[in-house]
Order: sequence, then structure tokens, then C-alpha cells
Amino acid sequence: MTTETLLSGQAPTSTGEQQVTDAQAAPAVEPVENEAQGADAPAAEGQKEAEPVVPETYEFQLPEGFELNQEVSAEFQAFAKDLKLPQDKAQQAVDFAVKLQQQTLQAQVDAHVKQVADWRAEVEADKEIGGKALPENLSYAAKVLDEYAPDLRAVLDQTGMGNHPVLVKALIRIGKAISEDRLVG
Repeated sequence: MTTETLLSGQAPTSTGEQQVTDAQAAPAVEPVENEAQGADAPAAEGQKEAEPVVPETYEFQLPEGFELNQEVSAEFQAFAKDLKLPQDKAQQAVDFAVKLQQQTLQAQVDAHVKQVADWRAEVEADKEIGGKALPENLSYAAKVLDEYAPDLRAVLDQTGMGNHPVLVKALIRIGKAISEDRLVG
């Protein structure tokens, strides 16, 4: 997940909002259509309902971007056999599990994006380093990153830590300490 942070070298915005890219959002789940679905339709009146067909091995279809964990799959297949689930019902359970996983991932992404935006707003509102003095103060932090840790900027952007108030303040203080002295008029 890559986001533009206060320390990415770009001019700060006054809104404090983080942009969410499509790459940050978890893919939407689309249930996989299975040819066996509908096989368990209710029996017509007077007919005895047939015993569900439990396959020897299940074959699950997952949405793009998901990989099947073989260990968990084997465990679930044994579970599905114990319940005598036909292929279509087992696939429905897998589809539901994928949906839950995607919702969990999206909630984590949303929480992280909010946290990074909150950090940014906190830095921008900080009485010591924020407000009108923020661009100048960020130039001190940029000097530290440029001279001593140019590769760190990408990591800070990727993780969102480039907006963390403690880190931003530390880099600004270090930048001021290593800067040339100025005459005070």
C-alpha cells in the first residue's frame, strides 16, 4: 500500500485527507457460479428427496487474487464430508468465507487509511511544527532523508509512517540540528 505522506517530498495540503487508491481497496467478491448449483432443488410432491451427492474430493473456485491454502482446504474438505455437503453447498461456504475475508481486509485497510489521515491532521495542526511553518519545517525533515536515508522515504510512504507525528517531529529536529546556523535579525 503506497500513499503520499508528509515526508514524501510533496507540498502539504491543508485538508489533511488521504487519497485511497484502487490498489489499497480489497477486491470485491463475486460468488462463483457452479454448475452443480440447483441440483438440490426441492423434490416434487410425492417424490422422496434424493441423498446429496458427496464428492470424493471437492474442487473450489476462488476469485482472482485468492490462493487456496492446501492445509486449510484439506481440513475443510474433511469437515464438508462429515456434514455430507454436496459440491455446490461446499462452494457456497467457501464463497462466504472469501466474502468475510475480503470484508476483514477492507476494514483493516480503512482503519489504516484513517490512522494515517489522523496522523497527518495532527502534524498539520501541531503548534510547534504545523500551521504556516509546516512547509519550512518539512524542508528540514527532507534534508535529513535526502542526505542520510534516501531509501527511507519510499518505506515511509508505503507504510504511512511518513505522517506519524513523533517521526515527523524527530526528523524536523534532526534537520534543524544539522542545518547551518543562521543570523537572527
